[in-house]
Amino acid sequence: MGTQITEHFFEHNGRKYFRGKAEDVELASYGQKKAELSKDPYLAIQNKVKSEHLTDRVKGVGSVAVAWDTTSKADIGARGFLNVFGVKGERAVEMSYDEAKKGKVKLVGFTIDEGKLRTMLNTEADGARKYLESEGKDGRVVSKAWVAMLAEMADSFSASAGYRVSANVQGIGLDIIAEGGTKGSQKITLSKGTMFAYGLHKVKDWNKDKTKIENLEDDFYGMT
Repeated sequence: MGTQITEHFFEHNGRKYFRGKAEDVELASYGQKKAELSKDPYLAIQNKVKSEHLTDRVKGVGSVAVAWDTTSKADIGARGFLNVFGVKGERAVEMSYDEAKKGKVKLVGFTIDEGKLRTMLNTEADGARKYLESEGKDGRVVSKAWVAMLAEMADSFSASAGYRVSANVQGIGLDIIAEGGTKGSQKITLSKGTMFAYGLHKVKDWNKDKTKIENLEDDFYGMT
C-alpha cells in the first residue's frame, strides 16, 4: 500500500490518519470527535492523560518516506509549513515546504498498543475513562502520533535498539530517547504543536456498570 498526504489526512498502508487541528493534539489527548465537516473531522480536546502514565506504554513504529514528488505545498496545510525535529534537536522547528522537501523529511510514528491503552484507562487514567463513558459514541482518545523528522534523524530513530520514554521534567510533554541509533542517542519532546497526524481509539464495550472498558476499537479518517 502507498503513502498519501492531503491537508485532511495522512494515508499509510491503507489507513487514513487524522490531520484536523493536529496542532492541538498530543499522544493520549482525549475528547469529542467532531465530524460535521466530512472532509475535516477532528478531535475537540477535553484534556490529556498525564505523561507519567505513558512511560512504559509508548513504542515506535518506524519511519515513512514522504512522496515529495506527489505532495504539494497545499497538501502540507493551509500555511505550507510543518514542525520538524532535526538531528540533536529536542524541539520541533517550523520548516517551509521547500525546506522540508530539500531535507527529505520523513514521518515517524509512535503508538500505544490497544491492550496497554485499555489497562491505562482502567487502572490509572480515571478522568479519561469517566469522560469517555459520559461522552458516549463520540468519545475518543489519541493512540497514535505521527511526527515529522529530518531524514537523518528519522533513520537514526528507526535503527534504534530501543526507546526510553518519560514525562518531561518541565511538564511540557513526553520525552522519547532513541538509544543506539546510527547517530547515537537522540531525544525528542512530544508536546502540543508537534503532531503531524494522529490515530484514535473509541470504546467498543463496557462492563455492566460502565466502570471498566472491556474492548477498544481503532478509528481512522473516513470511519464513523
